[in-house]
Amino acid sequence: MGVFYAELGALHNAALAGQACELPRLPIQYADFAAWQASRLEGELLQAQLGYWTQQLAGAPPLLELPMDLPRPAVRGGAIGCAPLRMPANVSQRLRDLASAAGATMFVLVLAAWQVRLLPCLVSMRCFCASLPCRAKCYLEVPGCCTLAPSVHGYKLR
Repeated sequence: MGVFYAELGALHNAALAGQACELPRLPIQYADFAAWQASRLEGELLQAQLGYWTQQLAGAPPLLELPMDLPRPAVRGGAIGCAPLRMPANVSQRLRDLASAAGATMFVLVLAAWQVRLLPCLVSMRCFCASLPCRAKCYLEVPGCCTLAPSVHGYKLR
């Protein structure tokens, strides 16, 4: 992410100064990067990855059956909102301590709470999958570039 922040800083400083900012030319285009990345997943590596994920996700239902108060409209519209969560500092610290004691991150703690407390209130399913984005990666093979398309990992939650 150093590349991203360095370029963002350069753009910001140039904008503040009222000047144009010339960023370094990218060594490759995204299509080249995508082709390179796809070429790495061939043959035995691809078969190993497919086998691993097939085993991990075996027996998972195809859909999470969430209840709907109203049918979905044919065309999505309207505002989508965000509800901020504010919690007292002592509660936040206790959650960090709990995660640390379990050898987990806050993300894993929140995911576990979501799985154990929230979803059972909404669905009767005991097993479901969640797809969660992971951070973007920088590759040593393409210095000066940072992918902005994060990896997506699938989790089977039981």
